[in-house]
Amino acid sequence: MSKLRKLSPLLLIILANFLGFGVLFFKDSQVVMESLYYSAALLGIVLIAYAVIVFFSLGDEYLFLIVSMLLTIGIIMLFRLDHALAIRQIIAFYIGMTGFFLVYLIYRKLNCWHALFPLYAAVAALFFIATLAFGTSQGGAKNWLFGIQPSEPIKILFILGLASLFTAPYDGTYEKPLKRIDRFLPFLSRPTRFILRIFNARTGRQLIIMAYAYMHIGFLVLQREWGSALLYFLVYFVMQFVFEGKYYFVLFNIALATGGSFLGYRFMSHIQQRVAIWRDPFSDPSDLGYQIVQSLYAMSAGGFTGSGIGQGRPDFVPVVTSDFIFSAIYEELGMLGAVSVVLLFFLLVYRGIKIALMVKNPFNKAVALGISLVLGFQTLIIIGGVTKLIPLTGITLPFMSAGGSSLATSFASLAILEAISGKTEDVTDDI
Repeated sequence: MSKLRKLSPLLLIILANFLGFGVLFFKDSQVVMESLYYSAALLGIVLIAYAVIVFFSLGDEYLFLIVSMLLTIGIIMLFRLDHALAIRQIIAFYIGMTGFFLVYLIYRKLNCWHALFPLYAAVAALFFIATLAFGTSQGGAKNWLFGIQPSEPIKILFILGLASLFTAPYDGTYEKPLKRIDRFLPFLSRPTRFILRIFNARTGRQLIIMAYAYMHIGFLVLQREWGSALLYFLVYFVMQFVFEGKYYFVLFNIALATGGSFLGYRFMSHIQQRVAIWRDPFSDPSDLGYQIVQSLYAMSAGGFTGSGIGQGRPDFVPVVTSDFIFSAIYEELGMLGAVSVVLLFFLLVYRGIKIALMVKNPFNKAVALGISLVLGFQTLIIIGGVTKLIPLTGITLPFMSAGGSSLATSFASLAILEAISGKTEDVTDDI
């Protein structure tokens, strides 16, 4: 009975896969026949990956099971909306799973992540500058560079950098990793030692952390990526409160955010436009408010149990495969399905925070918390936007929205979280 209970989440994923693709097959067998092969391959990779995680005790297997269910629901909806795009998403999943195990092994084998802050900051700044200089615009934001969104992988660098700063000691315990830097990355040795000397002053430490966080936020504002800027600020703000607990810095950051929001609203017309649409999207339902109006209509049509997979018209909602995929889920799976998705994300964030609480290593504790916050706040921001709880910001729903950059970054983050939970010598109790 205990083995069956442990396998029940996996059985639910298999059942969801068969039911979802079965319904699509009977709706349009000619189109979906090829999809069944891809879905079988998807399910096979999920089963193999889960077996590897369990057999080799790589970490918290429930993290992978929760993500697999989210991914299954997302790909079923993508097949229903855009067959070719769904196949590309499955291929991105194959690549993402390869990256998952690769990132897992690299993170587990190397122990100098906490001493590479200058590298995180330099690479992030380089990505941002390259995007501003050579990037292309889409949806009003200049956030694409050679077919990828650099702001997605920068999230991981941002978390690793914050974790390095928040957990940096004031004493000389960095001498051992500094010797490794001298040996393998000599060009980073001098700036690292300079930063650590500043850390001897507590105020200097706070200012460096703040400068690092606002550097990212400032670049995102220049790219007009307000959703990502909000996400980065919320992650930094919560980690600042958790690891420092200095109320005057918390209040200072609240004042900065409030002032920045007011100035942005006062002097940037597109922000005024988004706020106006949020307040009353029906004032211009055929143009500026069209996206959110169609999203609200779709969710209203879904009701409690939904119209059924393939029975609704979520294709009326613009960019439904990425920003508004939650609206499609709500319409065809109803409030019941939408709440289930929200609960899955809640469980994912809960498991991540639980790992952060049980890990003894301060740096890994901070990284686990940062990844959990990114997943939680990103979900909150996009679902809040499509349901008109907050102004629409235009970020993706993790593991569900179409997009190779987002999916790859999400799996890399999951791999790091899995690696942290799998370090048995670093965990105080059974996750």
